[in-house]
Amino acid sequence: MKFCIKCGNRLTDEAKFCTACGAKSAPLMPPRNTQPQYAGPVYYVPTPVVPQPAAIDPEVEQELLFLNNYNDLVNDQRRFWKIFGVILFSIGMFFGFILSVMLLAYLTGDIEEASQWSDIIECTFITAAFTTPGIVGMTISSKLDDYQKDIYNDFAQSSEKIATVSKIILGAFFNSIAMIFAIILFVKTKSNKALIDKITEKQKNGIRNDIV
Repeated sequence: MKFCIKCGNRLTDEAKFCTACGAKSAPLMPPRNTQPQYAGPVYYVPTPVVPQPAAIDPEVEQELLFLNNYNDLVNDQRRFWKIFGVILFSIGMFFGFILSVMLLAYLTGDIEEASQWSDIIECTFITAAFTTPGIVGMTISSKLDDYQKDIYNDFAQSSEKIATVSKIILGAFFNSIAMIFAIILFVKTKSNKALIDKITEKQKNGIRNDIV
């Protein structure tokens, strides 16, 4: 059943014109499919929950910063002593090689006796002048490496071995750059004694502070 779009007269489904006003009737529209269309299964994808990092206590954060900064200073001092020691020891070994050649020439009689002794003595002093501080530098570097390993286990004991007056004196004689780090570490250790003892107490109780 349909109706005239002009006068509203009821028409049959087959009528092409209105019997009342003669207007052309609109074609009958097919009925709409009111059934819902199946779109397939719907899967629920949960949103991943990203865990938030736990907030660090300000006091613990201060201890971590101090501990890591102290460790970095020791590492810098150790590095300068090692570089200094290796370079000087290598130079000393070079002159030591020359000295051994001169001594061999003296024993075989290839060098005149008038000039050989002065050259041998001079080369001996040069060799000693380089090898001695070179050995000192490598020895201190090795000691600092051993002390540095204990910073995160027994901070108090390790800092007492690292921050000493003797390292400042040795730095003044042989390595001025390492002396600067020795002074900084000495002042840092003495002025933060309470904080170092507090960190050490936590280390002894099994609470490590090596989080970067």
